[in-house]
Amino acid sequence: MSKRNDAGDTASPRNLELWDAVERVDPQYVTEIKLGRRSFSTVDAYYQLRQATMIWGKYGETWGMRNIKVDTHKITEIHRDGPAEVTKVLMTCEFFYPDGAFEIVNDMTWRGDDTLKKLTTNTRSKALSFLGFAASIYMGKHEDAAYRKDNETHFKDQNEVVKTITAKINLAQQNDQLDAYSDRLEGMIAERTVTPEVGHQLTEVLQRRREEIAA
Repeated sequence: MSKRNDAGDTASPRNLELWDAVERVDPQYVTEIKLGRRSFSTVDAYYQLRQATMIWGKYGETWGMRNIKVDTHKITEIHRDGPAEVTKVLMTCEFFYPDGAFEIVNDMTWRGDDTLKKLTTNTRSKALSFLGFAASIYMGKHEDAAYRKDNETHFKDQNEVVKTITAKINLAQQNDQLDAYSDRLEGMIAERTVTPEVGHQLTEVLQRRREEIAA
């Protein structure tokens, strides 16, 4: 059965499983940038990196960028003061993850020794966005005050879920109680009633409590 997503498109639920799970961004990792009259939102690149690591594993093992090629070329840009020659750094690579791989091309104007580092980070973030990571940022949803309020409520509710379930897990005295919580958590993750980060946090709480009971 197909479903309609937030953009109004009809698609297979299987196709949107990952996208729906990672498109929202915790407000504390969103930064608003103002350039004159123009403003836009950006996401912390390490927030995306952490989200992907929780889902796929360590960066560079089961997902990441490979076959990276970097080249430079000069172009002439038109500025208010007239034409200016600038150096562009071009990066081409293959982004791979457990379900596939695709090529991505990105470039950036050379602005000092950290340009290549910034380009690498930006390219990884762009590749992740193609799969839905922080898609709400790239789709401009955070420019809408109503969406920002809804998103803040969403993550506040998620934090309350963590506090409530953590308290219950820490009261458990036997492994069969923890097994019940584990089954419930698996269901919540499968139904996407909790974010991947919350699922990861609660899984760690369960494991820690098992170790405490065993000791």
